[in-house]
Amino acid sequence: MGARKTIIEKEWETEKKVKDTRLINSLLPIMMADVISNRSSDYHFSPDESMVLYSASSSASIANDLIKQLPGSSTQKQERDIIQGKNYIYDIKEDRNFLVGTDQDSLYWLPTSRHLISAQEGSITIMDYDGTNRQKVFSGGYIFPYAFPFVNSSRLLILTNLGSDSAVTNLYSLSVK
Repeated sequence: MGARKTIIEKEWETEKKVKDTRLINSLLPIMMADVISNRSSDYHFSPDESMVLYSASSSASIANDLIKQLPGSSTQKQERDIIQGKNYIYDIKEDRNFLVGTDQDSLYWLPTSRHLISAQEGSITIMDYDGTNRQKVFSGGYIFPYAFPFVNSSRLLILTNLGSDSAVTNLYSLSVK
């Protein structure tokens, strides 16, 4: 059983790498493709593939106007100078780069592609993709960093013992509205 599991995991990893390489080369401006490929330790495209969440593994500066600006683009403060150990969202359509956290945060995309879950020790926060409108949706004990969205974004799945002294943990769903 263990050997088959290892084979399947390697196949999934290979498929993800091929897909991510295709997305990097086809969706991102050349400079951002370099940042994601060579200056990030981890990255995840949004479900609709319009943005990429990445953790900077080294510092760099991203040039302005990698693509032509769209009318009505976001006016939120962006960060073009990336710093090692920080998490960023790059909006591919609008050529905007937003600071959303540090490498201590476990960040996950919600299926909307417009929101993130920030799982931290003792709390879970939902925020907009640009790091604004942060709403704490859970505070208390849970097994960090296990907080995942349901497919329809209406609930989060967490692993917790709900304050019990028992070492036994269970899966719980939290309604998010």
